[in-house]
Amino acid sequence: MEVRVEGQTEWGWKVAAYLSLAGVGAGAYAVGAVADFAQWEPISKIGISMGFPLLFIGSLFLIADLGVKVRALRAFMNPGTSWIARGTFIISIFMILGAIHIAAWIWPFSWLEKLQSLLYALAAVNLVFAFLAVIYTGVLLGASRPIAFWSTAALPVLFLVSGLSTGLMGITLVLLGYPGAADAAIEEQLIQLQRIDIFVIILETVVLAFYLQATHRTVESVASATLLMKGRLAPAFWGIVVVMGLAIPLLAGLLEAFFLAETTLLWTGLAASISSVTGLVGGLWLRRLILAAGVRAPLRAAGIEFAMPVPTRS
Repeated sequence: MEVRVEGQTEWGWKVAAYLSLAGVGAGAYAVGAVADFAQWEPISKIGISMGFPLLFIGSLFLIADLGVKVRALRAFMNPGTSWIARGTFIISIFMILGAIHIAAWIWPFSWLEKLQSLLYALAAVNLVFAFLAVIYTGVLLGASRPIAFWSTAALPVLFLVSGLSTGLMGITLVLLGYPGAADAAIEEQLIQLQRIDIFVIILETVVLAFYLQATHRTVESVASATLLMKGRLAPAFWGIVVVMGLAIPLLAGLLEAFFLAETTLLWTGLAASISSVTGLVGGLWLRRLILAAGVRAPLRAAGIEFAMPVPTRS
């Protein structure tokens, strides 16, 4: 008799939305901070202004998933031993500094623009917290549930690279609607963003392949990977994550950056829009499917292990 293996169901779309928004927001801020050092406007202001709002909205999804809202306050307890508490402090500091950065430089004030050394210091400090925030989205899973598929160092790396990629895509979408987007300088920035994202997408593909094939050795983690790549979740994984989230953005980015660079803004903008929208959808579904594929460890009682069955391969 074939036993059907299913992943956990406690963490669903709300947590996936949090993970995705946190990745996009922290990734966009990181890109914006680096662009600020290079004096690359308006990308710097767009990226930095996306950090706080997206993390704030994402945190609301996470709080809503807790059910009883007072439980959210316990997240600050025991930072010395709890990764959830550490992550809560990291995200809180990132959002506070991000809000200060926006208010003092972009809107409604601009006094920080006159103090370049202070502006760069704030960007440098919060850049560190941006990287920690997006890495923590991967650490959170392994620290919160006894699921081997999540308890690997490759998952935070995957979420980091994915966050940088989706952050670039988010900035690209805003840049397309930016006043003066038809200017040659902004069009050149748009093309440069696509070229950078091509490299990041390729890196994300490599990290994802490593995560799925080389990091899982326990019975339950193999069951998770099989469920994701060959089981019930496979159509969504291959169709949405791989094709829509990676292949289409890569092909559209290559087309825009190297073949449409000398054409009109209409065609470059269309390619950038397709690349960014499909990539953002793929980033959300990547997190949702990794959550859904989380198979729990075998139960052990009185020295007896009740092994987790691996899905039958067709």
